[in-house]
Amino acid sequence: MKLIVNDTCILIDIITLELSWQFFALNYTFYTNEFCFDELGYEQEHLSIFIERGVLIVEPVDDHMLNALGKVQTQRAVLSDADCAAFVQAQNKKANLLTSDAALRKWANRNTVETHGHLWVFDEMVKAGTIHPYEAAAKLKTLLRINPRLGLPKAECEKRFKEWR
Repeated sequence: MKLIVNDTCILIDIITLELSWQFFALNYTFYTNEFCFDELGYEQEHLSIFIERGVLIVEPVDDHMLNALGKVQTQRAVLSDADCAAFVQAQNKKANLLTSDAALRKWANRNTVETHGHLWVFDEMVKAGTIHPYEAAAKLKTLLRINPRLGLPKAECEKRFKEWR
């Protein structure tokens, strides 16, 4: 089974769009870390059932991770503690990193950590049949409306709207 490390922003958007069940039904093992999880605030309660079922694993940030995180921050100061922790976690697990953060994505890609974003998540849910294509198109439009700063490529979004309708 493939491993996925989630950053905070992806989890917030999944919760906001009410796609948690569809997302966590994908055939992946999902991880995050306590720094990312702590950033969620009240959204944590929406993930408790997935944590209880072992679908989402929230790992503590131990001394080893803190040391690695510190090294990343000295090289890439624009990344938050949570971003660095997600990167280190994905790197250690040889997992894919789900993020919407451009700086984190660039850093991860330069350091051979495979990254994906929102469009990949939608594609995976449609491909796996956890969401109907019509619903995927509607939810993607909602995401673009509520979070216009994501900077998702318009041409790629339009391609999906046509394919899913």
